[in-house]
Amino acid sequence: VLLILAGVTISLALGDNGIIGKAQEASNMYANASKDEKKSLNDLSDEITRLSGRGDDEGGSGGGGGSTADYTITDSGVKPASSTTAVTPLSTSETKTLADNKGNIVKVPKNFGIAYESGDNVAEGIVIEYTGTSDSDPLKGNQYVWVPVGQAITKTDGTTMPAITLGRYTFDVRWNNSNKTFDGTGAPTLIQDSVNWSNPTAVGLTSVSSDSYEFAADDSRGNEYENIKAIDLSGFINSANSNCGYYLARYEAGSGASNGKPYTQKGKKTWTSISQSDASMACQNMYDGVNTDLVNSYTWDSAVVFIQNASGNTGYAKQNRGTYDTGVMNTGSLNDEICKINGMAKNVAEWTTESSNYYDDWNRKDCPWMFRGGERVSQSNSVVSRCVGNNSGTPSIGFRHFLYL
Repeated sequence: VLLILAGVTISLALGDNGIIGKAQEASNMYANASKDEKKSLNDLSDEITRLSGRGDDEGGSGGGGGSTADYTITDSGVKPASSTTAVTPLSTSETKTLADNKGNIVKVPKNFGIAYESGDNVAEGIVIEYTGTSDSDPLKGNQYVWVPVGQAITKTDGTTMPAITLGRYTFDVRWNNSNKTFDGTGAPTLIQDSVNWSNPTAVGLTSVSSDSYEFAADDSRGNEYENIKAIDLSGFINSANSNCGYYLARYEAGSGASNGKPYTQKGKKTWTSISQSDASMACQNMYDGVNTDLVNSYTWDSAVVFIQNASGNTGYAKQNRGTYDTGVMNTGSLNDEICKINGMAKNVAEWTTESSNYYDDWNRKDCPWMFRGGERVSQSNSVVSRCVGNNSGTPSIGFRHFLYL
């Protein structure tokens, strides 16, 4: 009997369905389940990190040097829920870092918040709005669009927009006078990158056989040209490259602010009949702790490349007014918005800080002042045209500014 009982006990303990075997099986199942759970949690953590822009040294999905996002654009309260909801600043004392819906990093200066009209992704156009330092601040409501440089951008659909080099470009655009249209593909060619900013490269003008240059204010070269140059070209370039972007005014300059500075808001009277030198002065020192200046060739050209790459509209460089002299319209009145940027093609030409070496018929350098963009009085000028004019100011030339940290 004892032998029989011993045999039964051994069988129950060591057999194929024995207690020890079942215990080992349960242990293996628990280990595998724990491993799967850990993997799922890690995958979830990685996805949260990617979407919030909180990356390691490699950066998040959109790069940005591993910056940690203070906010994501989809966070409650970051972007107004309706057009009647007031924009709130991300900070009133310091620059904050924002991640879009794919983890691309954007820097937002103090006293600025995300506008209701903003896209959720850099490629769509991230719009910031100045909230002012008081309710009576004359520039409250000014809007700017982030132009990314130096980092690849992940679009909402998951595709990648290659990094844009901050630089001066020419574009494959040629006016065909016989049929009143533009030939060419609109494709950009980098002429001078920002690494070599201190040795300005000649870029040809659109309608005359002369060249343009981008000089810094402290560069003695070009002083004979008499136009106002970029106030701190190296500072802007260092800022744009280190922060992976800058802000372009969403609209051409509007007039009427009580402090004599330009609006960049929809529905304002477009500011024209102003000289290049006065336009440049108006664009400087607009906000506390944030740098502003009249648009230069780096900001204009790189913005056009961004618009074409982000929107897929590679022919944007060929855009113009389309009709001759139909009058200057208020800002944002024309159908000329791509990536939330308005007015570069169809309203007025715009002063920049570029300098030309154009000689007039009397061999005088009386046209160093340059303007860009499509305008109301010339069908042959497109978004990327480089033209010269005198400094008296005309009803067909306005201006635009930009912002950098």
